[in-house]
Amino acid sequence: MQARWGKCSAPFLSRFCNRSCGRCNSTTQLRLLKRVLILSARQADACATSEAEGLVSRAQRLKEMYAHAHGMRIVCSDTLVNSSTHGGAWNKIALIRQHLSAALEAAVEGADGDRPRWVLWMDWDVLITDMHFELPIEEYVRPCLLIVMLRTA
Repeated sequence: MQARWGKCSAPFLSRFCNRSCGRCNSTTQLRLLKRVLILSARQADACATSEAEGLVSRAQRLKEMYAHAHGMRIVCSDTLVNSSTHGGAWNKIALIRQHLSAALEAAVEGADGDRPRWVLWMDWDVLITDMHFELPIEEYVRPCLLIVMLRTA
């Protein structure tokens, strides 16, 4: 809409989506970014201070805004996936394993259509300060690494 009004160069648009002005990612890049899953987790317990809790909430909102702006999926978790083997801060290992296993099972079953092709881990305290940063996802299109996970028990 802003492009039709000739306002693409207006300062108030410099921090927002560039799609209407044609300055956005290529359609290939946008298609690839839809296959990225951002994972983030925090401990279920609240922070000791309200200021710290506010920072955690802000960090999560920034990750969600970034994912939405770039067409990526995001999962932010504060629940224990497997408390018997991965409690506390180690819960992130169980969360990553859960999502990687689901993606690999979908690939084995041939349900490749919409599954995540890349998983990007962002710890709970990551603050995104540049919403315009674009992942160079096109550099990773060619498969050059195959990870096989086998269940032993």
